[in-house]
Amino acid sequence: MTNKELTLTEISRVLDEPQHRLIYLCEKGVIRPDGSDAKGRGSSRRFSPRNLFEFSIALKLAEFHFPAKITANFLYVVRSFETHVKQSIQSFSIPNELVKKQSPEIIGIVTNGSCLYFSIGFPGRPKNIFGGIEIGERDENQGVEFNECNSKELDDLLRPLDPQQSDTNLARFEINLTKIAQNLAVE
Repeated sequence: MTNKELTLTEISRVLDEPQHRLIYLCEKGVIRPDGSDAKGRGSSRRFSPRNLFEFSIALKLAEFHFPAKITANFLYVVRSFETHVKQSIQSFSIPNELVKKQSPEIIGIVTNGSCLYFSIGFPGRPKNIFGGIEIGERDENQGVEFNECNSKELDDLLRPLDPQQSDTNLARFEINLTKIAQNLAVE
């Protein structure tokens, strides 16, 4: 992916989505242009490749009827996650890091509709799980703290869901952020 700024028309063409769906995501605060936001009639928004990636994630979540507020919080946590990883790997950036040949596979896991975890794995190595961040009713001014899950939490999170058990993990949704970035890089 390049660092070139994109217009709404270009993003619409790349994602094969009507502009009104993309404008809706901007108006609802799901996507915040990294370039410039519209300042009135006749002005246009300018987006970064990261915004293109975010649009793609938001549209995928919309296919599964995630509300705009949850999607906005999901994307906010993805950005916070990038900042967290940069503490260890200064050159790490989403989505650029995800299109490299030996990129990590990053999967966002939403449990029970409002708790977000990130699974990170490199080929041939065990996965690490971070998160447990509530994305349902989070305040944007809240900080995001990422903790690595212990083995019990990891087992509970990754085991197949059993509707016969009366535990709290009743639903799980996974979205592969690496695949989304790689699909965008191909287009």
